[in-house]
Amino acid sequence: MVLRFDDFAAGFLAGSVSRTLTAPADRVKTEMQIQTGARQSVLTVCRRVRAAQGVKGFFQGNLTNCIKVAPQSALFFALSDYFRKVLPTESDSRGLQPGLRSFCAGTLAGVASQLIIYPLEPIKTCLTIAPHGRYDGILDCGRQLVREGGTRALFRGVAPTLAGCVPYAGTQLLAYDTLQKTCKGFGTHTRLPTITSFCCGLASSSLAMIVSYPLMVVRTRLQVQGASQYTGPADCLRKTVEHEGLRGLLRGIGPNLAKAAPAAAVNFALYEFLRDSIGGFWRC
Repeated sequence: MVLRFDDFAAGFLAGSVSRTLTAPADRVKTEMQIQTGARQSVLTVCRRVRAAQGVKGFFQGNLTNCIKVAPQSALFFALSDYFRKVLPTESDSRGLQPGLRSFCAGTLAGVASQLIIYPLEPIKTCLTIAPHGRYDGILDCGRQLVREGGTRALFRGVAPTLAGCVPYAGTQLLAYDTLQKTCKGFGTHTRLPTITSFCCGLASSSLAMIVSYPLMVVRTRLQVQGASQYTGPADCLRKTVEHEGLRGLLRGIGPNLAKAAPAAAVNFALYEFLRDSIGGFWRC
Protein backbone atom coordinates (compact mmCIF):
# COMPACT_ATOMS: atom_id res chain seq x y z
CA MET A 1 0.00 0.00 0.00
CA VAL A 2 1.41 3.39 -1.05
CA LEU A 3 -0.13 6.52 0.48
CA ARG A 4 0.45 9.88 -1.17
CA PHE A 5 2.54 12.35 0.84
CA ASP A 6 0.41 15.36 -0.19
CA ASP A 7 -2.79 13.59 0.94
CA PHE A 8 -1.23 12.75 4.31
CA ALA A 9 0.37 16.17 4.93
CA ALA A 10 -2.71 18.13 3.85
CA GLY A 11 -4.96 15.98 6.06
CA PHE A 12 -2.62 16.39 9.05
CA LEU A 13 -2.53 20.21 8.82
CA ALA A 14 -6.23 20.53 8.06
CA GLY A 15 -7.17 18.33 11.02
CA SER A 16 -5.07 20.38 13.47
CA VAL A 17 -6.49 23.74 12.38
CA SER A 18 -10.14 22.67 12.17
CA ARG A 19 -10.08 20.97 15.57
CA THR A 20 -8.56 23.96 17.36
CA LEU A 21 -11.10 26.35 15.86
CA THR A 22 -13.98 24.23 17.15
CA ALA A 23 -12.54 23.18 20.55
CA PRO A 24 -15.05 25.24 22.63
CA ALA A 25 -18.02 23.51 20.97
CA ASP A 26 -16.37 20.14 21.56
CA ARG A 27 -16.10 20.84 25.30
CA VAL A 28 -19.77 21.84 25.53
CA LYS A 29 -20.84 18.82 23.46
CA THR A 30 -18.94 16.39 25.70
CA GLU A 31 -20.40 17.92 28.87
CA MET A 32 -23.93 17.57 27.48
CA GLN A 33 -23.42 14.00 26.29
CA ILE A 34 -22.53 12.72 29.76
CA GLN A 35 -25.49 14.40 31.50
CA THR A 36 -27.83 11.78 32.94
CA GLY A 37 -30.02 13.90 35.21
CA ALA A 38 -31.87 17.15 34.58
CA ARG A 39 -30.89 18.49 31.20
CA GLN A 40 -28.90 21.74 31.15
CA SER A 41 -29.04 24.14 28.23
CA VAL A 42 -26.02 25.00 26.10
CA LEU A 43 -25.87 28.44 27.71
CA THR A 44 -25.95 26.96 31.22
CA VAL A 45 -23.11 24.57 30.40
CA CYS A 46 -21.07 27.44 28.91
CA ARG A 47 -21.56 29.53 32.03
CA ARG A 48 -20.61 26.63 34.29
CA VAL A 49 -17.39 25.88 32.37
CA ARG A 50 -16.43 29.56 32.26
CA ALA A 51 -17.13 30.05 35.97
CA ALA A 52 -15.06 27.01 36.91
CA GLN A 53 -12.07 27.43 34.59
CA GLY A 54 -12.42 30.63 32.59
CA VAL A 55 -12.00 30.84 28.84
CA LYS A 56 -9.12 28.32 28.98
CA GLY A 57 -11.63 25.71 30.11
CA PHE A 58 -13.15 25.63 26.64
CA PHE A 59 -9.79 24.53 25.23
CA GLN A 60 -9.06 21.93 27.91
CA GLY A 61 -7.82 18.75 26.26
CA ASN A 62 -7.35 20.44 22.88
CA LEU A 63 -3.68 19.44 22.59
CA THR A 64 -4.65 15.80 23.06
CA ASN A 65 -7.49 16.30 20.62
CA CYS A 66 -5.09 17.67 17.99
CA ILE A 67 -2.60 14.86 18.64
CA LYS A 68 -5.48 12.44 18.01
CA VAL A 69 -7.30 14.22 15.19
CA ALA A 70 -4.33 15.33 13.07
CA PRO A 71 -3.01 11.82 12.30
CA GLN A 72 -6.57 10.50 12.09
CA SER A 73 -7.45 13.16 9.52
CA ALA A 74 -4.23 12.47 7.63
CA LEU A 75 -4.91 8.74 7.56
CA PHE A 76 -8.56 9.20 6.58
CA PHE A 77 -7.84 11.38 3.57
CA ALA A 78 -4.84 9.34 2.43
CA LEU A 79 -6.72 6.05 2.82
CA SER A 80 -9.87 7.45 1.19
CA ASP A 81 -7.86 8.43 -1.87
CA TYR A 82 -6.16 5.02 -1.87
CA PHE A 83 -9.41 3.03 -1.61
CA ARG A 84 -11.08 5.16 -4.29
CA LYS A 85 -8.31 4.02 -6.63
CA VAL A 86 -8.09 0.33 -5.70
CA LEU A 87 -11.79 -0.50 -5.32
CA PRO A 88 -13.26 -1.87 -8.58
CA THR A 89 -15.02 0.61 -10.85
CA GLU A 90 -18.06 0.23 -13.09
CA SER A 91 -15.80 -0.71 -15.99
CA ASP A 92 -14.65 -3.85 -14.14
CA SER A 93 -16.65 -7.07 -14.35
CA ARG A 94 -17.39 -6.86 -10.59
CA GLY A 95 -17.29 -3.09 -10.40
CA LEU A 96 -19.09 -0.84 -7.93
CA GLN A 97 -21.43 2.01 -8.69
CA PRO A 98 -19.73 5.40 -7.99
CA GLY A 99 -21.92 6.05 -4.95
CA LEU A 100 -21.31 2.64 -3.39
CA ARG A 101 -17.61 2.97 -4.16
CA SER A 102 -17.42 6.28 -2.28
CA PHE A 103 -19.39 4.78 0.64
CA CYS A 104 -17.06 1.76 0.86
CA ALA A 105 -13.93 3.91 0.54
CA GLY A 106 -15.13 6.22 3.32
CA THR A 107 -16.13 3.32 5.57
CA LEU A 108 -12.82 1.46 5.15
CA ALA A 109 -10.77 4.64 5.63
CA GLY A 110 -12.85 5.70 8.65
CA VAL A 111 -12.62 2.33 10.41
CA ALA A 112 -8.88 1.97 9.77
CA SER A 113 -7.97 5.53 10.84
CA GLN A 114 -10.15 5.33 13.97
CA LEU A 115 -8.81 1.97 15.08
CA ILE A 116 -5.16 3.00 14.71
CA ILE A 117 -5.44 6.09 16.92
CA TYR A 118 -8.32 5.00 19.19
CA PRO A 119 -6.43 4.80 22.54
CA LEU A 120 -6.15 8.61 22.43
CA GLU A 121 -9.95 8.96 22.30
CA PRO A 122 -10.77 8.03 25.94
CA ILE A 123 -7.72 10.03 27.09
CA LYS A 124 -8.98 13.08 25.19
CA THR A 125 -12.49 12.69 26.60
CA CYS A 126 -11.28 12.39 30.21
CA LEU A 127 -8.88 15.34 29.86
CA THR A 128 -11.67 17.46 28.36
CA ILE A 129 -14.09 17.10 31.28
CA ALA A 130 -11.76 16.39 34.23
CA PRO A 131 -11.45 18.98 37.04
CA HIS A 132 -8.38 21.16 36.66
CA GLY A 133 -5.29 19.47 38.10
CA ARG A 134 -6.61 15.92 38.14
CA TYR A 135 -4.20 14.85 35.41
CA ASP A 136 -0.68 16.11 34.77
CA GLY A 137 -1.01 15.55 31.03
CA ILE A 138 -1.64 13.00 28.32
CA LEU A 139 0.73 10.32 29.67
CA ASP A 140 -0.48 10.71 33.26
CA CYS A 141 -4.11 10.41 32.15
CA GLY A 142 -3.28 7.29 30.15
CA ARG A 143 -1.42 5.76 33.10
CA GLN A 144 -4.33 6.40 35.46
CA LEU A 145 -6.84 4.92 33.03
CA VAL A 146 -4.72 1.77 32.62
CA ARG A 147 -4.15 1.53 36.38
CA GLU A 148 -7.88 1.76 37.12
CA GLY A 149 -9.23 -0.34 34.25
CA GLY A 150 -6.34 -2.12 32.58
CA THR A 151 -5.43 -1.83 28.92
CA ARG A 152 -9.10 -2.33 28.07
CA ALA A 153 -9.77 1.14 29.44
CA LEU A 154 -7.97 2.62 26.43
CA PHE A 155 -10.40 0.82 24.11
CA ARG A 156 -13.56 1.53 26.08
CA GLY A 157 -16.28 2.46 23.61
CA VAL A 158 -14.34 1.19 20.58
CA ALA A 159 -17.22 -1.06 19.41
CA PRO A 160 -19.82 1.72 18.99
CA THR A 161 -17.12 3.99 17.57
CA LEU A 162 -16.16 1.56 14.83
CA ALA A 163 -19.83 0.73 14.24
CA GLY A 164 -20.49 4.46 13.91
CA CYS A 165 -17.75 4.76 11.29
CA VAL A 166 -19.87 2.75 8.86
CA PRO A 167 -22.79 5.21 8.67
CA TYR A 168 -20.68 8.30 9.44
CA ALA A 169 -17.55 8.00 7.30
CA GLY A 170 -19.37 6.15 4.54
CA THR A 171 -22.26 8.63 4.35
CA GLN A 172 -19.90 11.60 4.65
CA LEU A 173 -17.67 10.60 1.73
CA LEU A 174 -20.63 9.46 -0.37
CA ALA A 175 -22.42 12.79 0.09
CA TYR A 176 -19.22 14.82 -0.33
CA ASP A 177 -18.18 13.11 -3.57
CA THR A 178 -21.73 13.38 -4.93
CA LEU A 179 -21.96 17.10 -4.13
CA GLN A 180 -18.49 17.74 -5.57
CA LYS A 181 -19.39 15.93 -8.78
CA THR A 182 -22.68 17.85 -9.03
CA CYS A 183 -20.97 21.22 -8.49
CA LYS A 184 -18.31 20.44 -11.08
CA GLY A 185 -21.08 19.66 -13.56
CA PHE A 186 -22.22 23.31 -13.39
CA GLY A 187 -18.84 24.76 -14.37
CA THR A 188 -15.73 24.21 -16.44
CA HIS A 189 -13.20 24.13 -13.60
CA THR A 190 -11.63 20.84 -12.53
CA ARG A 191 -10.84 22.33 -9.09
CA LEU A 192 -13.73 23.86 -7.16
CA PRO A 193 -13.37 27.10 -5.16
CA THR A 194 -12.52 26.62 -1.50
CA ILE A 195 -15.90 28.01 -0.38
CA THR A 196 -17.65 25.36 -2.49
CA SER A 197 -15.58 22.60 -0.88
CA PHE A 198 -16.51 24.10 2.51
CA CYS A 199 -20.24 24.00 1.71
CA CYS A 200 -20.01 20.44 0.38
CA GLY A 201 -18.16 19.39 3.54
CA LEU A 202 -20.70 21.15 5.78
CA ALA A 203 -23.70 19.47 4.15
CA SER A 204 -22.16 15.99 3.95
CA SER A 205 -20.86 16.07 7.54
CA SER A 206 -24.18 17.30 8.96
CA LEU A 207 -26.02 14.43 7.28
CA ALA A 208 -23.45 11.88 8.45
CA MET A 209 -23.55 13.21 12.02
CA ILE A 210 -27.33 12.92 12.30
CA VAL A 211 -27.22 9.33 11.02
CA SER A 212 -24.49 8.15 13.42
CA TYR A 213 -25.00 10.35 16.51
CA PRO A 214 -26.69 7.79 18.83
CA LEU A 215 -23.58 5.60 18.65
CA MET A 216 -21.43 8.59 19.59
CA VAL A 217 -23.49 9.14 22.74
CA VAL A 218 -23.05 5.48 23.72
CA ARG A 219 -19.30 5.70 23.08
CA THR A 220 -18.84 8.84 25.18
CA ARG A 221 -20.79 7.46 28.13
CA LEU A 222 -18.82 4.22 28.07
CA GLN A 223 -15.55 6.17 28.03
CA VAL A 224 -16.49 8.41 30.96
CA GLN A 225 -18.68 6.21 33.17
CA GLY A 226 -17.43 2.80 32.03
CA ALA A 227 -17.92 -0.42 33.96
CA SER A 228 -19.33 1.35 37.01
CA GLN A 229 -22.52 2.15 35.08
CA TYR A 230 -22.70 -0.16 32.06
CA THR A 231 -21.67 -3.70 31.13
CA GLY A 232 -21.20 -2.85 27.46
CA PRO A 233 -22.55 -0.91 24.46
CA ALA A 234 -25.87 -2.79 24.35
CA ASP A 235 -26.45 -2.22 28.08
CA CYS A 236 -25.60 1.47 27.73
CA LEU A 237 -28.02 1.81 24.80
CA ARG A 238 -30.81 0.02 26.69
CA LYS A 239 -30.41 2.02 29.91
CA THR A 240 -30.22 5.32 28.04
CA VAL A 241 -33.51 4.64 26.24
CA GLU A 242 -35.15 3.29 29.43
CA HIS A 243 -34.25 6.29 31.60
CA GLU A 244 -34.27 9.11 29.07
CA GLY A 245 -36.22 7.90 26.07
CA LEU A 246 -35.03 8.17 22.50
CA ARG A 247 -34.17 11.83 23.15
CA GLY A 248 -31.33 10.60 25.35
CA LEU A 249 -29.59 9.22 22.26
CA LEU A 250 -29.60 12.70 20.73
CA ARG A 251 -28.38 14.54 23.79
CA GLY A 252 -25.85 17.20 22.83
CA ILE A 253 -26.51 16.90 19.09
CA GLY A 254 -27.03 20.68 18.78
CA PRO A 255 -23.56 21.74 20.01
CA ASN A 256 -22.06 18.68 18.35
CA LEU A 257 -23.42 19.75 14.96
CA ALA A 258 -22.26 23.29 15.72
CA LYS A 259 -18.78 21.89 16.35
CA ALA A 260 -18.37 18.83 14.15
CA ALA A 261 -20.05 19.98 10.94
CA PRO A 262 -18.04 23.24 10.62
CA ALA A 263 -14.89 21.40 11.74
CA ALA A 264 -15.36 18.78 9.04
CA ALA A 265 -16.22 21.48 6.50
CA VAL A 266 -13.02 23.40 7.34
CA ASN A 267 -11.16 20.09 7.26
CA PHE A 268 -12.38 19.24 3.75
CA ALA A 269 -11.86 22.77 2.41
CA LEU A 270 -8.36 23.08 3.87
CA TYR A 271 -7.49 19.58 2.71
CA GLU A 272 -8.47 20.34 -0.90
CA PHE A 273 -6.54 23.62 -0.85
CA LEU A 274 -3.44 22.26 0.90
CA ARG A 275 -3.31 19.08 -1.17
CA ASP A 276 -3.16 21.09 -4.37
CA SER A 277 -0.64 23.52 -2.88
CA ILE A 278 1.60 20.82 -1.40
CA GLY A 279 1.23 18.67 -4.50
CA GLY A 280 2.29 21.56 -6.73
CA PHE A 281 5.24 22.34 -4.50
CA TRP A 282 6.22 18.67 -4.20
CA ARG A 283 6.26 18.29 -7.98
CA CYS A 284 8.46 21.37 -8.48
